[in-house]
Amino acid sequence: MTFQEILDRYGVEHSVNPSRPGWVQFDCPWCGRRETPYMGWRSGTGVCYCWKCRAHSVFEVVREISNLPTREVKRLIEGIGDDIAPVDEQDVRGRLVLPSPFDDPFPARHRRYLEEERGLSFDFCINTIQIKALSAFARVKTPDGRKIRLDWRIFIPYILGGKIVSWTTRALKASDPMRYFGAPANCEAINRKDLLFMEDLANYSVCVVEGEFDAIKVGAGCVATGGIAYKPAQVRRIARFPIRGVWFDNEAGAQERAAELVAELKLFPGETYLIQGDSKDPGCASQREIKHVRNFLKL
Repeated sequence: MTFQEILDRYGVEHSVNPSRPGWVQFDCPWCGRRETPYMGWRSGTGVCYCWKCRAHSVFEVVREISNLPTREVKRLIEGIGDDIAPVDEQDVRGRLVLPSPFDDPFPARHRRYLEEERGLSFDFCINTIQIKALSAFARVKTPDGRKIRLDWRIFIPYILGGKIVSWTTRALKASDPMRYFGAPANCEAINRKDLLFMEDLANYSVCVVEGEFDAIKVGAGCVATGGIAYKPAQVRRIARFPIRGVWFDNEAGAQERAAELVAELKLFPGETYLIQGDSKDPGCASQREIKHVRNFLKL
């Protein structure tokens, strides 16, 4: 059974927005009826997103509208979110290859890096973003036989439609000559530069930042381009969101690229804003500044 069929079964009115292919909009079960439906679900994902009360899993939504027992809800939604959201055919590269081994339980050293050095929520990193730890002996073996060392790093997955399709890593030591190391081309299912980091958690409005940790700091509804050198495919993906804010680092080169991205996005229907923060970058922003940006963009 599809998610739309479930909504039909329980009398939830819904509509498909022609300007946002793959999206189904309906009234949030928790916020009540609105002139404009507050909740949306995108085909191929297991998450619904409300403008006001933010993300809810498909499980939570179906349980709320159906009042069914947990076991029956799980059976009803089986398979929803299994399909990867649509991408251009030329974006698909091949088979995903992940590094190993991942450390479990999560090491204290890696946790300190996330919480103390980055100021991030550990639970959000682990449970929502699915960050993992790479310690001693971590490697990735590429299809052409190379073994690349990735010890003492944070593994950051790129997720589309609930599935990991690419990844990058961040060294724990700031002195590491290669702070970031991303999946080699032959280890990606989809080129991460054709995607937006955290786009599965975005709904109607979106805040666009440079780096993955910047996006994690700002929270759900924020996406990252993976640097200021964004690609046309990423512009198209950002343009699908009716409200867009671009918040790049507070540095001349980054601001110039941000202005260029805003200009490109203004060619598409919707609202686009250039966000100029007080902090060096979104990852260093205070919670007060982040809250201000989130409220402005209605994240």
